Amino acid sequence: RFLASGHMTVLEAAQAAVQLSDNGATNLLLREIGGPAAMTQYFRKIGDSVSRLDRKEPEMSDNTPGDLRDTTTPIAMARTVAKVLYGGALTSTST
Repeated sequence: RFLASGHMTVLEAAQAAVQLSDNGATNLLLREIGGPAAMTQYFRKIGDSVSRLDRKEPEMSDNTPGDLRDTTTPIAMARTVAKVLYGGALTSTST
């Protein structure tokens, strides 16, 4: 359906990324927000000093032992998700 129209809305891309694990849609969303570095900057802005996104798919799936690119920890991700859902990390302009 998206190939036929040649575009996706942000909502459609988010749904495809979450519901279908669509890496192409994830890359479109990353581009929309300014790339992996912008995502890492957002993590820092909301107090997450651990999580980082350095590459887009499929490169981020290349995991070399000891490579810290594109990583987080369970506790950092749990805290970040809690801030997004309950702690005011989103504003009316970001939703």
